[in-house]
Amino acid sequence: MHRVALARAVRIKCARSFSVSCIRHNRTISPAEYGAMTELTEKIVDIAAKQEPPEGWAHTPDLMGTEKRLGSAIQTVDSFRLPSMEKRVFDLAVNTASVSVDNWAEEEGSSEASFAPGTFIEVRRNNVSSHGVVLGEVIQESRVHIISLMTGGDVWDPLREDVMFSVPSLVPPDLARRCSMEEIATDDIQLNARIKVLQHTRQVERAVEAATADLVRKGIDVYSLVKSHDPDNWATTTVAEVARLFNRNPTLVSIFATHKYLMDKSEYFVSDHAYLLNQTFDVRPASHIETIRRVAEWSRQRDGPIQDFAKRAIPIISAQRKLHSETRADTPSQRPAQHTWTPEDITILKFLHQSLQPKRTIQMDPYSIGQSAILRTLNPGQEVDDHEIHMALVDLSVYAPWQDIYSLRRTLNLDLEDPKTSAKAQATDALVQRSLSKPPAAGVPLGPEDFYVSDPLDHLRHDFGNMPIYVIDDSSAQERDDGVSVEAVPGEPDSYWIHVHIADPASVIPPTHILAQRAEKQSQTVYFMHRTWPLFPKSLMFSGRRGFSLSNQVSNNVLTFSSKINPAGDLVESIIRPGIARNIVQLTYDAVDLALLGKTITRFYPFSPPPPPPTLKHNFPEQHLADLRTLLMLRTRLVKNRSNKGVIEPNVESASIEDYTPPQNIESPTMQPSEFRGFPEFSYWTSSIDQITSGARGLVGEAMKVACRTASLWCVRHDVDIIRRTATPLAATPENLEQLRALRDKDGYVDVAFITALASSMPLADYSVTPDSHWSLGVADGEGYARATSPLRRFCDLIGHYQIHRALLKEKSYFSSAYLADYIKWLKRDDVLKKRTENLHDRFWALIALRRWLEAPRTDIPDPLENLQAIVMRLPRLNSVTNTLQSEVRIPALAISASLVGITVKQAQNWRIAASMPVEIDRIQLGVRPSLFVRNQKVS
Repeated sequence: MHRVALARAVRIKCARSFSVSCIRHNRTISPAEYGAMTELTEKIVDIAAKQEPPEGWAHTPDLMGTEKRLGSAIQTVDSFRLPSMEKRVFDLAVNTASVSVDNWAEEEGSSEASFAPGTFIEVRRNNVSSHGVVLGEVIQESRVHIISLMTGGDVWDPLREDVMFSVPSLVPPDLARRCSMEEIATDDIQLNARIKVLQHTRQVERAVEAATADLVRKGIDVYSLVKSHDPDNWATTTVAEVARLFNRNPTLVSIFATHKYLMDKSEYFVSDHAYLLNQTFDVRPASHIETIRRVAEWSRQRDGPIQDFAKRAIPIISAQRKLHSETRADTPSQRPAQHTWTPEDITILKFLHQSLQPKRTIQMDPYSIGQSAILRTLNPGQEVDDHEIHMALVDLSVYAPWQDIYSLRRTLNLDLEDPKTSAKAQATDALVQRSLSKPPAAGVPLGPEDFYVSDPLDHLRHDFGNMPIYVIDDSSAQERDDGVSVEAVPGEPDSYWIHVHIADPASVIPPTHILAQRAEKQSQTVYFMHRTWPLFPKSLMFSGRRGFSLSNQVSNNVLTFSSKINPAGDLVESIIRPGIARNIVQLTYDAVDLALLGKTITRFYPFSPPPPPPTLKHNFPEQHLADLRTLLMLRTRLVKNRSNKGVIEPNVESASIEDYTPPQNIESPTMQPSEFRGFPEFSYWTSSIDQITSGARGLVGEAMKVACRTASLWCVRHDVDIIRRTATPLAATPENLEQLRALRDKDGYVDVAFITALASSMPLADYSVTPDSHWSLGVADGEGYARATSPLRRFCDLIGHYQIHRALLKEKSYFSSAYLADYIKWLKRDDVLKKRTENLHDRFWALIALRRWLEAPRTDIPDPLENLQAIVMRLPRLNSVTNTLQSEVRIPALAISASLVGITVKQAQNWRIAASMPVEIDRIQLGVRPSLFVRNQKVS
């Protein structure tokens, strides 16, 4: 009999006997008693394991020596046991996560390709590192899990993004498949296959352990060799570069050992957000390491600089909180404070500021000990997390109360200085002026600061003459770079051409220009509520140079994507032409909605009185009205066509913040003693997706989708490599898909809660060079969908324009398919980083709006928290930290998702996704992971 099987039998017998005794005496098992029972059980098992198995208990067949020991580590039907402590700690981060999804319509697929069965992997999460071999992949709740047999014998299901290192084909794929993806081995075939796999993985572990010991023996000071010469600057290095410091010709084992060596030295090296792709580490500045070490030393002192800091800080925190409360309605301002900071105080403040960065738990956090020592000295009873660190920095006036902490994210590499005074911005503007004022001589190769001598497509441009081109956007929009026009098709009743005209920067700036190369690295414009970091400098976009905007003051260089739409809403012909757009008609969404529908989209203002409704300020010429009505009709036709293909559109609430004016002359973050007063005013409004995509916004959105389909189709016909966007189908049973389709409204929308209840996975979005399908947009395989409508905001769109330019000129493409494939790998990771950061940013400000209401409710509008309803979005999960159940919900009235806490076992047994329930606010946590917690509303 296996030891684990005996353990199971003994534990069950002991547990039953002990439970019966407790029930008879009407008492519960204390933790101490449970521990004693477990210890006794283990002693019994240890003694019994030394004896020969009783008659009738069979040995595992054909297992001798090492194989027998490996077999005992593998869980089988006859050897059931609880998950290992290592696995429970590894899973802790997932179980305790609050809200993980903010974009319900479509999930970003993994940034890596699938891991084939037989691949050796290292996974990291929650400061646990473990090795295993891939058995297969599954999708659960729109996330890809790697089913793996770990070296401990357990089967784990880490997320694909938990994989930090991989070696393909460590074991034959057939052997890995024979293991099965079940948690336990159910027959001898699976058991023997798992034993063979464990033999391979443990050999690798022993080789890596030996290689790691060899690295340590060499005693090379890697940090000194790769750090920045400036003690305040970060540097970068790669695993391959460091491996060559140890060994001129590193082997795969030594590279893996180097990876583990660097991962374990988190004080010096921080893994990049795209680590599995690029094996890159950011090298911490020497001054940051000195700060970490000083605070760590102070943390060990019972009466040192931290305690002295707390004596000064506690009254300052109290005074600042009072000041913030008393001046919350004032105009934002900053003035010098009366208190002073010692050099040690400033070190502590810098430490807290530097520590407030998003972190993955794949490495130990070198700030955790110091954070705990500082915060618990300030307030012994408080939790130590990023929310409390953020609040401390606000209360100590290092951050203004309105400081956006997401723009401080180091990996975004944003220039945080005022563009008017930033040395970097001024140098960029000077570069723009040099490029604009000194065109190179004809026939001379272009330098890194040279624009084209002349428009390369000038001889091919189609002049659209007096055709009205409607540029429709929000009134606050700065980049007006796309327009749409429409014309009937002669001889084809009820068929129309939609022309989408896109500003053509590729006609001005070559891909060799410094600004194009910087745009490649930035990848996209970063939009935050208080500020925008554009892909190209504003001094270039507003220079008046043709190709950077659509203005009615000049003739505009455009790339025009023309699509013929038949009565059924099919795209039956597609053309791309370089064009000249002259008759620009600038309009706002609200003006078009008022002119066509007599109303604007419905907006709800939960925390403030709604503004006066907009009014139509001018009359539209009849031709403009006729064109806009036709475009709106085509929008409906295209939506119906997509709906007929079976597409299901998720409907959910969305929130927007407007009328925010960034405070001026504010230095934040600051280490200078300061007092911040007031708070900027802003409006918070919500609407549903089906509302937002109707009317003028839907008209423009559908035109842009058609243009992106045209871009892909045209490139397919002309054999042009281009980056395409793809999406897998909604995963659900045929019966559930039919049920969801029956729930659709006229535009194909279904409340996202019903989709969550009936589907196993949302569509997974990805990138591809090939024209693959995009289920969410009704795009078939072989057609493809290529983003091409925002070359001033997304570099991948500009890549498409460069490729199309060269094809129109019948010249070789700028970018090879190999380059595009490599760029896609990086782009997917960068997309996830930017998308998640912008989602967190939006969530942060939504919770700021809610918190300000809770601090000072208004009496001139209805209470938005009265009779607050939440929609259940997930099944309850166990929070492994609090040992309580919680679930993910969304609150339609506020357009905020939340974690519902305080769920009882009885409630969980009758849980129903998409159900509505009354809730009340439990607490708000800000910091780098802003979260809202609610609980069932108490019945009075």
